[in-house]
Amino acid sequence: MADKHYFRFLWFAFLISSVGDWLQKIAIPILIFQKTGSAYQMAGLYGISFVPWVLFTMFGGVLADRLKKSKIISFGYLLSLIFAVFLIIEVQQNTLNLPLIYLATFLLSSVEPLTHPAFQSLIPQLTDKNHLERANAQIGGVDNTLSLIGPMIG
Repeated sequence: MADKHYFRFLWFAFLISSVGDWLQKIAIPILIFQKTGSAYQMAGLYGISFVPWVLFTMFGGVLADRLKKSKIISFGYLLSLIFAVFLIIEVQQNTLNLPLIYLATFLLSSVEPLTHPAFQSLIPQLTDKNHLERANAQIGGVDNTLSLIGPMIG
């Protein structure tokens, strides 16, 4: 049974999460560059945020098929919050512990490939069949818009 209020909530959560993802992907490497002066460390940190997509996307599909989608997404957002706070605390320390920052970045970046298949498969459950194209376009609009302006926000 579709309910547009649930879809709006999901859309808003996706928007907030996506803004946070871009902040993490852009701002944290820049902060590391400012603290270390190393473009190598900056690029490495940026690059490591994409590795989980290669490693975990298939597992995310398996999770989406076997577990309740809303629980996967809720648990994923909670983990993202925990990892983001840990990452922020690590970056703000006077003594920069790069291995911990790399680990926190990897963990934070690992959540999305595990939750994204559940997110995508939840959309048809929250949307009437007649409005599914529009719902997908709204999600795609957020994704494409933030791909364009996300680096500027970061």
